[in-house]
Amino acid sequence: MNKDRFHGLDFCRAVLMTLGLFFHCGLIYGSGQDWRVVSDETMSIIKFIANFIHHFRMEAFYLVSGFFYLLILSKGRDSFLKDRLVRALIPMLVIGLTLNVMMNHLSDNRTYDWGVNYFINGKWLGHLWFLGNLIVYFMVSIPVSKLIAKKAQRLSSAQFYIAIGGLITVALIGNAAAKHFGWSTVLFINFGYLFYFYPFFLMGVVAYAAKNHFYSLISIKKLPFFLAAYAVMQGVAKIDVGLTLAQIDFIKQVSHFPLMVCAFSFLNFIGDRESRVIKLFSDASYTIYLLHQPLIILFYVAFFDSVSLGAMTEYLLLIVSVFAASLLFHLLVVEKSATAKLLLNGVQTKSSVKAKTGRRPPNKIAMAQ
Repeated sequence: MNKDRFHGLDFCRAVLMTLGLFFHCGLIYGSGQDWRVVSDETMSIIKFIANFIHHFRMEAFYLVSGFFYLLILSKGRDSFLKDRLVRALIPMLVIGLTLNVMMNHLSDNRTYDWGVNYFINGKWLGHLWFLGNLIVYFMVSIPVSKLIAKKAQRLSSAQFYIAIGGLITVALIGNAAAKHFGWSTVLFINFGYLFYFYPFFLMGVVAYAAKNHFYSLISIKKLPFFLAAYAVMQGVAKIDVGLTLAQIDFIKQVSHFPLMVCAFSFLNFIGDRESRVIKLFSDASYTIYLLHQPLIILFYVAFFDSVSLGAMTEYLLLIVSVFAASLLFHLLVVEKSATAKLLLNGVQTKSSVKAKTGRRPPNKIAMAQ
């Protein structure tokens, strides 16, 4: 399989980022939740939606990040690592040190030590912890990614599935270790998440190196099988069949993988095509993710906390309003300003790079990933 642009997986990446809206709004209106702000009006179905999204979103996001990491690494550009770090580090610092301060201040269900511990313990990060992980992955993964790229191209179908199974096992071990030692954050690194999600990042590297096997795995024809596997595992975990709490937790964690495959199958199927709308959505998705959580808190406190429209109505209105505001900001500010592109998307425009180096930057498609 040879493609210059993987439209379907680029669409997957965009949807996974935007699903943060549905998840975090669900933490406000889902029954029994305890988040930054909590509404008096809640519904069980909203909690179900949030939990369902949580079962696959971040695992899938790190996989697709690893996929595009090897794609761009394979192009052999001298500025590869610098470009990756700029893409993650600058927006993380800009949003973390500005909008997240406002968000944390308005989060009346949380308390903060605004001294040095606010930074040392990573409280300034908020939803941007995933970027901290990516920065570490970008820095340490070049040698192992090159090795995987060399070896995985010759994998048989059976060997591909064994490699994926091995990485899932390592992820489960990392998750168990994190639960034992804690999920502490230092500066911008959450060590529990760091070890749990890295195997999924490497899974994405393997997926790019063995694209034919990966696309066979996420074939839309296999979606019913993986959805059934997820449902069975979730059912077993909920039915009292004499399992220990550790065994139940293990089954729940394993069930995230078939659901993740379902998400890739469905999203790749509907997004794997040339489309101006899909491209616009994909290009704006990074801005939407960066802005969405601070705007959720701001909009809720400013507008939705003082009204009573019903949980589902407010949930949907909050999602739509934050999505629209973020998209408009991307179109009217980020896309129109080289400075805003750098600060909020980590994208260096041709003019800024040429002025500094005398060379043209990587093509726009590669930088968008």
